[in-house]
Amino acid sequence: MEATAGAAASGPRRVPPLGSLSAALTGPALTRARLAHSAEAVPGALPDARALFDVDTLALALASSNRAGRALAGAEIEAAIASGESLVVRDAARSGACLGALADEAMTVLGGIARVELRVTPPRGHIHGWPGEVDDLLVVQTRGEAEYSFRHDPQGSRARGPFGLGSLESQRSSLSRCALTEGDVLYLPCGWWYVARSLSSAWSIAIAVSPL
Repeated sequence: MEATAGAAASGPRRVPPLGSLSAALTGPALTRARLAHSAEAVPGALPDARALFDVDTLALALASSNRAGRALAGAEIEAAIASGESLVVRDAARSGACLGALADEAMTVLGGIARVELRVTPPRGHIHGWPGEVDDLLVVQTRGEAEYSFRHDPQGSRARGPFGLGSLESQRSSLSRCALTEGDVLYLPCGWWYVARSLSSAWSIAIAVSPL
């Protein structure tokens, strides 16, 4: 199931932990990574990550994207997830104050225009990727566990054929892997490509920042 969020839906909003993402981005590990234009995973960077993205958040995002149809109840969404369905909501920053605040923090520190995507992936599922030619990418793992494989390829692996772990491993630059669990943040600068798979039911927020 995939959707693009439209105008903000009505209903209660969570109060975001203001400044938490900014603090992670300006911390020593990610500051070094940003200056070196290198990928970096920071364990436990957002300890309250689960509060940023739950079923209520997902319901609001899906409701704002589903202009022609009825909104899905939380129980229906939970049933879809339990059945093994993947859920992706694009442009989700417009569907809630919490997600909008995350986008604002990413734009303030990284500069550019931020887009937010919500992802729910069943166990052993492929996690939807993001083109890495021009965007810096932040992945916030809010629950579950996922394994990411990534490498620097400024020419763009996808331009040379189907993109997947095989094509990623065929490149000459060093291949890195990390496992993200709840509260971890992964930073991938532009020119870094990745593939990912969920090790359990994995919920994550992806924030892509494009240059102005």
